[in-house]
Amino acid sequence: MLHLLEYLLVFLIGAIIGWIFEVFFKRYIGDRKKWVNPGFLAGPFLPIYGTGACLIYAISKLPINLLIKVVLFAVLTTSIEYLTGVFFLKKFHVRLWDYTNVKFNIKGHIAPLFTGIWTVMSIGFYYLLYPNLHNQVTFLYNHLEFSLFLGFFYGVIFIDLIHSINLVSKLKIIMDSIGDSEAFVHYEKLKLDVQDKIDHLKNKLKSRPTFMLPFNGEYNLKQRVAFHLAKLKEEVESRHK
Repeated sequence: MLHLLEYLLVFLIGAIIGWIFEVFFKRYIGDRKKWVNPGFLAGPFLPIYGTGACLIYAISKLPINLLIKVVLFAVLTTSIEYLTGVFFLKKFHVRLWDYTNVKFNIKGHIAPLFTGIWTVMSIGFYYLLYPNLHNQVTFLYNHLEFSLFLGFFYGVIFIDLIHSINLVSKLKIIMDSIGDSEAFVHYEKLKLDVQDKIDHLKNKLKSRPTFMLPFNGEYNLKQRVAFHLAKLKEEVESRHK
């Protein structure tokens, strides 16, 4: 039970810190340099970072050479990224991120540049967060009543997960109706495309999407996807001119 609480805490911290990192990365370094709620969930959590944090935490505890730890950091974080990307693309026709314009990428899911970023972040986690997390875990063990707060947060994440799975399932139905097995939705670009479209219609709508819930409002999802796919097609055609 105590080990479970330990990793639940690490997962939550990693998921929140990862979300904050992605928000600012998209805003100041991303292609469009706009504020966008990153990832699959609506709330301020990125499960892929939480999973990565748990693996990095587990590796950090191993009595092995630092160089071997760094190699494991690189291999495992990249593997998580690849498997997650492939799963969402195959299962829902949704691409959560796209590295096709990055050198030496593999099917747009992973690229050496980002493997380097994840490795540097993992080393930062090892030196900066891991020692402090030990103290937080000790505090949690000695004050088990705080596990109720963990339960609350995971309850919120579970509700968010159900909502988000329902949303991408609707996207899959729309994509299946198109009949193009190669077509996919770029999730974050869809959020930005929808926001651009809504900005033009803001005086005609009673309710508008929000940062956390970009697909809410009167502008129905099928229209949003059609607009998004048309824009993706324009981008591809412009690159081939």
